[in-house]
Amino acid sequence: MRGFRLFTAGMAVLLAGGEIARRAMTGGAVQALDEVAVALVLGFAALRPRPALLAAAWGGFSALMLALLTTTLGEMLHPAGKPGGDFYAVVLGLLLLAGLLATRRALRHG
Repeated sequence: MRGFRLFTAGMAVLLAGGEIARRAMTGGAVQALDEVAVALVLGFAALRPRPALLAAAWGGFSALMLALLTTTLGEMLHPAGKPGGDFYAVVLGLLLLAGLLATRRALRHG
């Protein structure tokens, strides 16, 4: 369970850190509060490892990745497309898979 908690905390740091770094590079404020909120819930779940809380946090993470993936794939249908959209879609797909597997693990150990 300790390794799973560390994985959860690491994913929370990566999710929040990635969004903050992306906004810092563009010079704008952090506007994607959904990503930061999911990162906070993941971090809280890592600190208080209750199976239901871990499952809910990972379920929220998976829902966010699914929403981002569908938005990206929708933008890729347009003729102009999204620059780097194919790479971004693959990464989001892998993150969605990781989130679903983590949700399954949290539910099984609950």
